Amino acid sequence: MSDYEKATGVLYRPWSDEEVELLNKYQILGKFHPYTCGGNRCRNILLATRDGWVCTKCDYTQNWAHAMTLDVVRPYA
Repeated sequence: MSDYEKATGVLYRPWSDEEVELLNKYQILGKFHPYTCGGNRCRNILLATRDGWVCTKCDYTQNWAHAMTLDVVRPYA
């Protein structure tokens, strides 16, 4: 995580394999609201990849996640 990411609390892509794994575990854990598609009609749950979030139902992408997401999911990983 860069100094900028630490200061802002936002994690920008590209993500490491570990970050992708933790972000996807966060999505299916069911304890927290998942990251969802920002498309006008879709609202699908996003999939983390090394290149950021992707929607599997439309062309929506997102290049950031809250850094705290990794911390809250680690105890459940």
